[in-house]
Amino acid sequence: MTTPHEEVLALMHTRAFLFDLLDTAATPRVPRPVRERARACLRHFPMLPGQEHASALLERAWARGGAGGRRAGDS
Repeated sequence: MTTPHEEVLALMHTRAFLFDLLDTAATPRVPRPVRERARACLRHFPMLPGQEHASALLERAWARGGAGGRRAGDS
């Protein structure tokens, strides 16, 4: 089961990966259509400031069984 904290980490890593695709020095052999697709994905990608705070709030909601999450042992 994926925790809210893991979801936030996945967003952070995905955002970093997309920015790497845009960086011609870091990824020199990436085709232009891939770079354009990465740029389009980042256009509406969630901003990172405050996501750790949001993660903590989600963790608490998850622990209470809120936010659509289930607690361990729930079926």
